[in-house]
Amino acid sequence: LQSDLQRVMAGLKGIFYLPHAHTLNAGAEYRYDYLKAPERTETGSASDQTAALYAQDEYNPTAWLNVTAGLRLVDNRNFGVRLTPKVSTMLSAGDFRFRMGWSQGFKTPTVKELHYRYLHVMGSSTFFNIGNLNLRPQTSNYWSANVEYRGRRLTASVTGYLNRLDRMIALVNVPVGEIPAGITTAYSGDGSSNVQARMYKNMDDARTCGLDVTLSYQPTKELTLGCAYSYLDTKAHL
Repeated sequence: LQSDLQRVMAGLKGIFYLPHAHTLNAGAEYRYDYLKAPERTETGSASDQTAALYAQDEYNPTAWLNVTAGLRLVDNRNFGVRLTPKVSTMLSAGDFRFRMGWSQGFKTPTVKELHYRYLHVMGSSTFFNIGNLNLRPQTSNYWSANVEYRGRRLTASVTGYLNRLDRMIALVNVPVGEIPAGITTAYSGDGSSNVQARMYKNMDDARTCGLDVTLSYQPTKELTLGCAYSYLDTKAHL
């Protein structure tokens, strides 16, 4: 056995129907990861622990308006505490629905991204993947807008979104010289063969934006016609 990854998860969630058209979702989460890999980590094992508290309030002042706001507090043993908010709204007008939303994200490096190192064969190519103890948490800001039409026979939806990420964690090709000296003996190549070294790194910044369009038409009760189109554009800088 070269590696063994164990995960313990626990969660507690409650839904509370409050006066004045409020619905509160609140809870707590816990996750513990333990990686045992004597031949694939520097110390033979590694672990990570994350706890989180969250609360989200859905407010429906009228039948045609919904406003949702929430907060999530994350405490990671290795990277500290971070508070991330989110807010969204939906407006109904006849057969149309309009939605807008914004949220922040916070992702800490996994134990494998930090510590793991291994040879990976993909087709005719061999990669030596390396964890990086200098990784920092990834953060993001996500915006979205949607327009939806629901008719008797026709349903249509258009969604646009933009996600800006700071310090996005990605597995990228690196020169052999970037491999830490203590693990070069595990690298079965010098860069001149088919073996390529790769390391998890933080990108300086990254951005994804896209557009999703769906159409559905029901000419009869027995038949429904549908089509969809998606556009995605991504950019990242190391």
